[in-house]
Amino acid sequence: MDENGEFVLNGDCLLEIMNYVIANCKAKPKRYKGDPVDYDDLIHFVLAHEFFVELLKDHHKRLYEDLEMTLVRRITKLLIDLPVNKQSNVGNSFFLEILLAIH
Repeated sequence: MDENGEFVLNGDCLLEIMNYVIANCKAKPKRYKGDPVDYDDLIHFVLAHEFFVELLKDHHKRLYEDLEMTLVRRITKLLIDLPVNKQSNVGNSFFLEILLAIH
């Protein structure tokens, strides 16, 4: 713990947690080979902070390459959801159309 009483994990600890999440994703029954949905838990974990994205990219290059487009789509969707949810649905047809295209 740091001086503020917050629990701090170093990169090695976070990498080990990521390895457990990856192992859990691999252990789940698969829909079909290469389906990014099989790695939803990992994707949600990685999207929590950009440090996790870099950790995945540095230590699991092949998996990162396989999931890169899914990560980009999800990040884009999150960035578009923010202004759509802040505004009323009137006049948001541009953002709504983009969201529908991303799905």
